Amino acid sequence: MTCTTATPLITEEVNRLALAVQDALDRGFKVLSVEPRDKGPYARYSPHAVHSATRDPNTALAPYSDNIAANYGVACGASNLIVVDVDHGIQSLEQLTDWMLKNHLPETFTVQSGRDSTDTGFHLYYSGRQATTGFSLDGVTGELKSDGGYVVGPSSRHPSGQLYRIVKDIAIVPFPAGVFPEKRPYESQGTLETPDTPEKLIPASQRNGRLTSLAGTLRNKHLSEDVIFAALEDFARRQCEDGDAYFLQEEAKLKDLAHRMVTKYEAAPLYPLITVGKTAPVPPASLALLRGDGVVEEKVVWLWTGKIAIGKLTLFVGHPGIGKGLATMDITSRLTTAKAWPDCANTYPASEVIICSSEDDAADTLKPRLMAAGADHTKWYVVTNDDKIFSLDTDLPALRQALIEHPDVKLVVIDPVANHLGAESINKEQEVRRVLTPLGKLAQEFKIAVIVVAHFNKRADAELMARVGGAMAVVGCVRSAWTFTESRDEEGVRLMLPMKSNLSASDKGISYEIDTSEVLIKGEPVEMAIIKWGNESHEKASSSLASFDAPKVTKVETCCGWLANYLSDGGQHHVGTMTKVAEMSGHSKVLLDKAYKKLSGVKPVQKADGWYWQLPFKADLIGHATETETTGTIGTENL
Repeated sequence: MTCTTATPLITEEVNRLALAVQDALDRGFKVLSVEPRDKGPYARYSPHAVHSATRDPNTALAPYSDNIAANYGVACGASNLIVVDVDHGIQSLEQLTDWMLKNHLPETFTVQSGRDSTDTGFHLYYSGRQATTGFSLDGVTGELKSDGGYVVGPSSRHPSGQLYRIVKDIAIVPFPAGVFPEKRPYESQGTLETPDTPEKLIPASQRNGRLTSLAGTLRNKHLSEDVIFAALEDFARRQCEDGDAYFLQEEAKLKDLAHRMVTKYEAAPLYPLITVGKTAPVPPASLALLRGDGVVEEKVVWLWTGKIAIGKLTLFVGHPGIGKGLATMDITSRLTTAKAWPDCANTYPASEVIICSSEDDAADTLKPRLMAAGADHTKWYVVTNDDKIFSLDTDLPALRQALIEHPDVKLVVIDPVANHLGAESINKEQEVRRVLTPLGKLAQEFKIAVIVVAHFNKRADAELMARVGGAMAVVGCVRSAWTFTESRDEEGVRLMLPMKSNLSASDKGISYEIDTSEVLIKGEPVEMAIIKWGNESHEKASSSLASFDAPKVTKVETCCGWLANYLSDGGQHHVGTMTKVAEMSGHSKVLLDKAYKKLSGVKPVQKADGWYWQLPFKADLIGHATETETTGTIGTENL
């Protein structure tokens, strides 16, 4: 294939729709493909209609990769939405606003349909879930679409040629209870966006013709027999004069009609066919290409140079208590006050930070830590939804709205990420990607950094990246990953070391220690832990973590070694003198007594001037004290 231009082989219409679908995914919606300039499911890409709705970008964007200007639908119930689909009775946005105000409907994300008629259609998006029903309220009719239903998404093109467009790009609010009178739910089966309710019901004389016409239309959309029958049932019950009575009497005939449409008649082709010899027809190939010289290169923009990038996801991972959370508090402090980074200048003015933390309480942990770190408390926010934990699978639209309302935010912290996946599982590859990929897109769109925090699992024998708790996608979806661990060379020193860096060639980490700082809480001094950064480190994360995971030698075992060495000459040594020497070597009287009891073979001997210890044979350093030939009190207690 030869390319002679840097212009993508893709139409403006296709590009607009692809961007709209990506926006819908970023808002957390599940989408399905809809026929171009139509309202029916596109069977080639969504063979199970609304049940094919997905958050997977590759599936959702497939029509546009094929250069097809397909409309798209937003699956309402599957996206935790109840959409008020206003069909009749509203002629303008102003009239809609008045109707909403009069009937106590709160403002929410709103789309105007592309219908070219006296009445203008609107879709009011509310959060929630219920059965799909019709409604009639104060002269306005339509549907409350949720379970089993969908609406055509904004930027799609109506059969009239007009575009569905967003007229209120604001946060989606909960569905108002008690506004709409209860009505018998019906099942749309996800076949079509339900046809507009007619002013007059279809009389019996026209009924069979309309049903046959509808069945033929659905056949040409390559829908299954079951889906066609479900659509015929929905149409007969709600749009024919004799409605339910007709369906109950003629159900068998409608099933036969759906069966004959699928088995007897040939559907119109989905796309122009190309026949190669005797092979089956294949769709024409189409690929959007951009030649290299048409790609505009960009530099990586850093929040903290070499460590945390703008527009990307960064992973902090380590064992509990190692200091990951304290590091995010220190970073928050530096961002909110414009303080320099530990190893370089901070090029940003004082900025804002959003913290999503499900483990640390804001009042007794987060704020005191940020007080100790010296943060500006007017520039950080904590997510405080009382009814539920912030969930990446459903709450990205709310986070997006928060970023719109707070343009000075430069960092979002999610700690720990496993607690914020909602219904998705941290252990399933595709489910993790389903939430972290849109989060990365959001970071890119708003030019912010996102830190996700995770823990190591207990697989001490696994390779470094396999140690991260959950699916490999936790590491795969981030652009940088940092390991927090202890130094293998310096006792008490901890390290922030690179595990993965797709953006920088540097292998440098940085050391730190846990220190304390006193803060006043309700007038009383309280010691809070803080990070005290150290020097550049070139230790390898894998080696340091292996050292951290290795069995630790206890103080008693260390004292056992000292005692065995002291008694190694086989002679008798006065316990009082030995205790003084042990204390000068850093071993207390209590430790020495414990070592005596733990070290096998130590023989106590009592003389006129006190007790003596002797090790007449090689000691078992990890054994337990054995019976010894002794009388009286043994040990250091009476010294």
